[in-house]
Order: sequence, then C-alpha cells, then structure tokens
Amino acid sequence: MDYRGRRSLRARLRGAPGAAILIAIAILIGLALTPLLAPTQAIVDVTARGDAGGTERIARLPATAPITVSYVHSIDGLPIEEELVVRDDEFVVERTRLRQFGAGMGQQAGEGSGHAEGPWWVLEGLDRPIGGALTIRAGEPRIDHRLWAGDRELLLSRCWPRQAITLEIRQISLLQAAWGELRAPHDPRTEECAAEEES
Repeated sequence: MDYRGRRSLRARLRGAPGAAILIAIAILIGLALTPLLAPTQAIVDVTARGDAGGTERIARLPATAPITVSYVHSIDGLPIEEELVVRDDEFVVERTRLRQFGAGMGQQAGEGSGHAEGPWWVLEGLDRPIGGALTIRAGEPRIDHRLWAGDRELLLSRCWPRQAITLEIRQISLLQAAWGELRAPHDPRTEECAAEEES
C-alpha cells in the first residue's frame, strides 16, 4: 500500500479546525464525566480522634438509614438509645428510648409524644435538628457507647474509649463513593469492633 498521499492524524489535527475538534472532544468527555463528579450522595463519615490528635476514619455509613447512638447513663446506670436521621444535610433526633427518666432526661412540652414499649419509655416525633456534625466522647467500657446503622454496630467504648467520635455528613460523587470504598484503610480493629459480640 502507498501511504504517501495520506496525511497523518496528527497533521490533520493541526491548526484551527483541529483545535476545534479537540476542544469539542474534551467538552463531550467533560459532560460525560459530570454525573460521576457532581455531589449526588450523602454519606456519614465516622472518625475517631485520640488525645494525641491523630484522626482515623472508622466507618463510612449511608445517610439513608437511621443511625442509633446508645449508651448507659453515667449517673443512673440505665441504657439510652437516640435515633438520628439525615435530613437536608443535617442530623435530626427523631426518637429516644430510655428505661426511665434519668438525670437530665425527659420529655419537653410540645416535643413529640411518649409511650411505653415493654420496659422502655419511647419519645417519638421529636424532630430536633442538631446540625451536620455530631461529636461524642466515647465513655469508658462501662458506659458502653455504641453506634448502629442498618446491620452495622460499632462498639465505641470498647474499641475507642475516651476518644472523640465525630459523625459528619458529607456529599460525595459516585466516583468518590467508589474510590473511597476501594481506598478505605484496612483496620482489623474496626472489623473486630464492628463484628464481634462482647463475651
């Protein structure tokens, strides 16, 4: 074959017409990638920060399921569960379950409704916004701070005692979600603290 009469692709793309073609291709690629890069999904990042100041991500939770924070009241020694939902990029306390009204606990007039549920007193419909981030100081093991979301349970007091645990709502793109899961640090302690039941 004789290739002498044909111009190379590089030669054809030189000059103004070639530049216009390359710009058009770049724009099309950008438009195709935009849905992957635009914030489309809310997640809840859970991090632990010790007294030394280092921060580690211990979980990434979907913002679509309720998140329950449970602990044992430090004064009366009775369990409390607070259910949070994510609404408009902030946490909202929807429901609280407690064994009895302990110190500092109780129902405020005009906030939700209460009813008995076995040994628990349940306050529902609280609809109390608390912001886009929540920091909890995980108590000693006897305080038994836990975090539940869907079928995941994190034993905060057992694995991160006396550390600041922060739940933060973030908007991420589909690409970030996929990349974040692939790049999630492998921490055997996180797996142990999420999967094991206490003996």
